[in-house]
Amino acid sequence: MSDHIRIGVLAYAGADEFDLIVPYDTLSIWAQRWPRDQVTVAAISRESRPQRLAKGIRIIPEATWAGFGRLDALVIPGGPGLIPLMNDQITRGWLQRLAETKCVFAAMCTGVLLLGNAGVIEDEHVSVHSEAAELLSAMAPKAQHASTAVARHGRLITSSSAHGTLDAAIELVRTLKGASRAEEVASLVGHPTPQVVDQSHLGEEDDSNVTTLRADAS
Repeated sequence: MSDHIRIGVLAYAGADEFDLIVPYDTLSIWAQRWPRDQVTVAAISRESRPQRLAKGIRIIPEATWAGFGRLDALVIPGGPGLIPLMNDQITRGWLQRLAETKCVFAAMCTGVLLLGNAGVIEDEHVSVHSEAAELLSAMAPKAQHASTAVARHGRLITSSSAHGTLDAAIELVRTLKGASRAEEVASLVGHPTPQVVDQSHLGEEDDSNVTTLRADAS
């Protein structure tokens, strides 16, 4: 990863406003308050046309996927518009290529389904909305379901609900820049610093708080 941190927030028709705007705002505060961190945050989409979100707000993407270039992190909002994206081979291929890089994924609520559908989730620990757990288990049967609102497994950050969205955004700051900056961003937005454990560092003996998604959904 270069010194310049490039973060894309995926804007698509039918994305949940909260899942998109809260991370975008939090990460933009980081970028603006600490310019020496060299952080660029942009709403990106496959095409440059405005995207109508789930409740009617229209977002004009700041860049297309191709136009934005290298991604160090991608925020994926949940929302009812996921289904068309899941059926889109171009989107699936793009995510698969990103997974082969060092890109960090931060999936909000049901946004993790887009990654599961692309086949980039294997046995990672994930936090997923209860209504999406069964579907994700079919896509990624070896994935582990964390009992916490936010989970991190290496380069994958997931949140199970709106409650964890801000936590997940702050955890993304920690992943990209460290605990000190994450604490400063959390303080600036008036939010407690989330205590998220990177599950990829835990051994089998430490996994008592997770179950396989398939078992959890049964």
